[in-house]
Amino acid sequence: MCSIRTQLRHYVRRRDGSGLIEAMAQSGSKQKAGDDVLVLSKRTVYLVGAILAGVALALALFQMVRSSTSGLEQIEGPKIATIGASVTGQLADGYPSAVPKWEGATVVSSDHAQRLDFDVYDLTLSTSDPLDEVINGYLTGLRKAGFNAKAHDINPIMTSVEASTTQHSATFVFFTDETGQTGITASIRTVR
Repeated sequence: MCSIRTQLRHYVRRRDGSGLIEAMAQSGSKQKAGDDVLVLSKRTVYLVGAILAGVALALALFQMVRSSTSGLEQIEGPKIATIGASVTGQLADGYPSAVPKWEGATVVSSDHAQRLDFDVYDLTLSTSDPLDEVINGYLTGLRKAGFNAKAHDINPIMTSVEASTTQHSATFVFFTDETGQTGITASIRTVR
């Protein structure tokens, strides 16, 4: 069994200025007269490692604080889809109140169909809010409303979100239309 000393790597700096040399310490090895080397102990190596890790952590925290405070001029938090959000236009009768909507969006179309043991609601909304904000806002809003929600990128201007609870399952598609508006289509199945 090898001792710790034989396994420990030491960094050596020679007095003659030849720079750092990584050397494997060998048990029983003797230094030549006049070599005068500095050997860092295992404790020193650990201490230097801890200091470097602390500096890296401090830098990471500094970056997080700096990036999170760069938008302090914005008083409100990010917009999210909410239950009971008001939209412009008429929703289909019986639209499930448990499904969040985008505040201020315009209803382009809203339909309802009854199936044997569930209802289907199809909804198309339009908003001038940016696509990424709408997608992130819907994901947050759906999760806050108790939905299990997951996004899937379709292409750079279109993303779908699958969301479900025990009572509802929904597929949302978010896209940017030719006028730059963000479109939201939803197909929601509600168990009766």
